[in-house]
Amino acid sequence: MVHTLLFFFSGRVGAWPGNRSGVESYAGAVPQYPRPRVVDPTDREVLSRIVVASYRPKMQAGEFPRPRFVGTVPPVRHFRNRFCPALAVTGDRTCTRRNYSMSQPESPSSSRRWFIGAASAALCSAAASGAREQQGIVERLAAIRSRIGGRLGVHVLDTHTGQRFGLDDDQRFAMASTFKCLLAAAVLSKVDRAMLRLDQRLAFTEKDMTTYAPVTSKYLSQGSLTLRELCAAVVEVSDNPAANLLLRQINGPEGLTKFVRASGDGITRLDRTETALNSNVPGDLRDTTTPRAMVGSMERVLLGTVLSEPSRQMLIQWMINSSTGLQRIRAGLPTDWKAGDKTGTGANGAVNDVAIVWPPGRKPLLLAVYMSESMQTVEVLSAAHARVAAEVVRELAA
Repeated sequence: MVHTLLFFFSGRVGAWPGNRSGVESYAGAVPQYPRPRVVDPTDREVLSRIVVASYRPKMQAGEFPRPRFVGTVPPVRHFRNRFCPALAVTGDRTCTRRNYSMSQPESPSSSRRWFIGAASAALCSAAASGAREQQGIVERLAAIRSRIGGRLGVHVLDTHTGQRFGLDDDQRFAMASTFKCLLAAAVLSKVDRAMLRLDQRLAFTEKDMTTYAPVTSKYLSQGSLTLRELCAAVVEVSDNPAANLLLRQINGPEGLTKFVRASGDGITRLDRTETALNSNVPGDLRDTTTPRAMVGSMERVLLGTVLSEPSRQMLIQWMINSSTGLQRIRAGLPTDWKAGDKTGTGANGAVNDVAIVWPPGRKPLLLAVYMSESMQTVEVLSAAHARVAAEVVRELAA
C-alpha cells in the first residue's frame, strides 16, 4: 500500500543525497534526513514549506523512492533565504544518493506555479489514495455478492466525515418492509403539523388482518390501538396490518411517495399495500428504491429537519427497539456500537436491512443493504448482511 506523508522542515534542510542547491547539512559532510511530522494538507501556510512524498515503506537501507516530479516552493516571509523542498511524488522504483537532485525556481511566476503544483498534487494524491481505499471495500462487497448469488446493493454514509461508499447503490430493489420507517416518518410529519395526534385511536377488525400481525392480532378483541402504538408496531416488529392502517392516514401508498418527494427523494416509490408490495418481480419498478436514495431519505428524516426534534427522537428510538434485524446488520457490528434498524423480507430473495449506527465517540453511520434474486435461505442472506456490516467496520478502521 502506498502511504502519503507531508514532511515539514522548520529550519534549513539537511543535505539530501545529490542535493545541488548548496544548502549545508546539519552534520556537515554526512547527509542528515529531517524528522517528519504530519501536517494538515489544507493549510496553505504549512503547504508553502512541505515536501509531499508517496513512498513504499519496505526499502533497502540507504535507499529512498525515486521522485517522478520535484520542485520548490518560495519560502514564506519568516523563511526568507531558506530553501524549502516542495514536492516529491514517487513511483515504485528507488534511487540512491547519486541520482537525486532538486533545484530552486528561477522566477516569481515560476515559484507561483510550483506552489500551485504542490497544492494540486497534494490534493490529487489524497484523492487517489481515497479512491484506492474505496476500491478495496467495493471488491470485498462484490466478493460477498459472489458467494450468495443474485444482486446486492449497499450504500454507506459516514456522517462524521462525509465519506460515502457502496456497491450497485443506484440499482433499484424492492423495499419490502424497509418502507415502514419512512411510513412512520410520514405519520409523524402529520403529527408535527397537528393533522394527526399520537394518542388518537384507530379501529380495526378481522377484515384488516393479514399475514404477520404480532401486535394487531394480539389486540384484535380490543379492536383499536393508538397511532403511537401502531407506529411502534410497524417499526419495532414490522406488523403488516398496522402498516396498512397507517397508510390510510397519509392517503395510501401515493401519500408516502408524495412525502418522500417533498423531502427530496426523487427515486423511492410505494405503489401497493401489505402484503402485495413484497412480490419482487424482476423489472417491476413498483415499491422500489435504491440503496443511495434510501440512505438519503434516512439522513433527512433521522438527522435533518423533515421532522421535529421530538418526532426524530421517537422514530430513532423505535428503530433502536426493533427486534427483527438482530441477525442482519447489527450482527456484524462491535458490541459497543449502538444501532437501530428496519428490516424487509419479500419474495425472490428480497432480504433487506437499513440502519443508523453510532460508533463510540462519532457521529452516526447510515447504511442500506438490499438483496434480490439469490437462491440462498433467509438465514444465509441474513448472515451476509452481518458480513457486509463487518466490512464497513473494517473500512472505517483502516
